[in-house]
Amino acid sequence: MIECDICQDWFHGSCVGVEEENAAEIDLYHCPNCQVIHGPSVMRKRRGGNKQSDAGAVGVRDPSRPVKQAVLSLLESYGAAPSQMRMRSY
Repeated sequence: MIECDICQDWFHGSCVGVEEENAAEIDLYHCPNCQVIHGPSVMRKRRGGNKQSDAGAVGVRDPSRPVKQAVLSLLESYGAAPSQMRMRSY
C-alpha cells in the first residue's frame, strides 16, 4: 500500500497505478484526488544524465486522468472555464 503525502490516505498500489517495483522511485506521492490540486507525484532524482519526467516514468500510469476530466466537466457545467482558474501550489 502507498500513503498520499498530501491527505495521508492509503491506497492499494494496483488501484492507483503504482507498481511495487517502482514505488521506491517516488519521492512524494500524490493520490488521484490530490493530483488535481497539487499536481503529479514527485519522482526521486536519478544520478547521471538519464532523467525521467513524471509522465514518462516506467510502470507508473496517470490514474488522475479520469479524475481531471471529471473535475473539468463539472467546472464547465457550472460555467467556469479552466483557463479562467488560477491553480494554487502548496
